[in-house]
Amino acid sequence: MRGQLEDARRAGVFVLAAGHQNIFQQTVFRGGYVIDRAEELAALFREYGVPLYLSGHLHVQHWMTVDGLTEIATSALSVSPCQYGIVSAEDGALRYETRAADVSAWARAEGRTEPELLDFAAYAVGYFDARNRKSTAEELALFPYTEEEAARMTEYLVALNRAYFSGDMRAAADLDPNGEIRALWDRVPGLYSLYLASIQGDMGQDYRRWTG
Repeated sequence: MRGQLEDARRAGVFVLAAGHQNIFQQTVFRGGYVIDRAEELAALFREYGVPLYLSGHLHVQHWMTVDGLTEIATSALSVSPCQYGIVSAEDGALRYETRAADVSAWARAEGRTEPELLDFAAYAVGYFDARNRKSTAEELALFPYTEEEAARMTEYLVALNRAYFSGDMRAAADLDPNGEIRALWDRVPGLYSLYLASIQGDMGQDYRRWTG
């Protein structure tokens, strides 16, 4: 990589980097997500003036900047809201924004009649929510919560995940304004409580756009 970056520097080529795994720990997940020798890689990018690294793997739309280097973890096209990222350069600035795939427009143009395609956004959200609801219910069944508590906890996590994976956390705090549901989740040991704690700082943020 150093040799390629040297070649680019000599040729006056502006470099953006992309890879599958993360160089920064953007969520509670690290093992298997953050690439080996990540700090060395980040230092190499900074040395050669690479300002932006695009990654995936998490399926969460998120970004963070550390010492002048930004990593945008891009959400998966296959996961609601089925969006992709656009990087543009204008007036010396880089810009990134997400845009949802317009499957419904394609379906209408092709004369398709399947309701899942004609209202694809609703179908994708419903599919995402159903999978989250099922896995959450299975987890909570292991703990002595009342039916009402489990239902509230499940719907909270489903809605929070919908916001988190999309990158739009602007209204996430309104899902549990008094922290009552979070307090219930804190009684669940292990990954779920760590996961919820790790995204508290993301409340109110919009990770679908970045300018640098």
